[in-house]
Amino acid sequence: MRIIGCLLDQHNPGFVAIAALMCILGSLVSATLFRRTVTAGKKARIHWYFLSAVTAGAATWATHFIAMLGYTPGVPVTLDAVLTVLSAVIAIVGIGAGLALSTVQSTRIAAALGGSTIGLAIGAMHYVGMFAYRVDGPVRWDWRYVVASLVIAMACSATVIAWLRARQGTRATFQAGALLAMGIIGLHFAGMAAFAVTPIPGFSQGADSEAFAGMAAAVGMVALLIVGTGISTYLVE
Repeated sequence: MRIIGCLLDQHNPGFVAIAALMCILGSLVSATLFRRTVTAGKKARIHWYFLSAVTAGAATWATHFIAMLGYTPGVPVTLDAVLTVLSAVIAIVGIGAGLALSTVQSTRIAAALGGSTIGLAIGAMHYVGMFAYRVDGPVRWDWRYVVASLVIAMACSATVIAWLRARQGTRATFQAGALLAMGIIGLHFAGMAAFAVTPIPGFSQGADSEAFAGMAAAVGMVALLIVGTGISTYLVE
């Protein structure tokens, strides 16, 4: 299967492991904050919208960015700083909008609209981030995998919202977090399977792995601080 091949053959396992850890931790914290958001009173919701969106957006973006730095296309790579930052903003704003829709009275509408919006926001973040990933070589996109990645993200996010609204307890929250992590990971690697670059003869140099390792470490530390702040605020409230 192309997605499995992309994961095993074109990614640095160390980067993937760090990204997976970030995704799991971030998703569990995000699901915890999502539950507080959809159950909070009207006066407190703006606070929880903001905290949840920033925490979830940062964790999701860090997962994508670290995993993307671990991608090995076999050609020179540069990153567009503006689009990279824009992708993070899209994740935060889009998730915030999805959470706002997730608090409507009808659970079905909340899951369909709110969850789908969250999934689309994660997808938009991923693909804007991919456009920021500049490679020296012809690029081809397989739109079947693009569509599949968005369906995965939207379906998982909608199920997470429905799950959090219908079920109570720590176990249900952890299950929702695991499902959110599956959606993020599924989106990323299905999206990466859609991307293919053909090396140009004479330009075989790959990405600067040491520089990318430093960037991944910095992104991971910042994201962990944000996630930690989110859960600390939750515990204090």
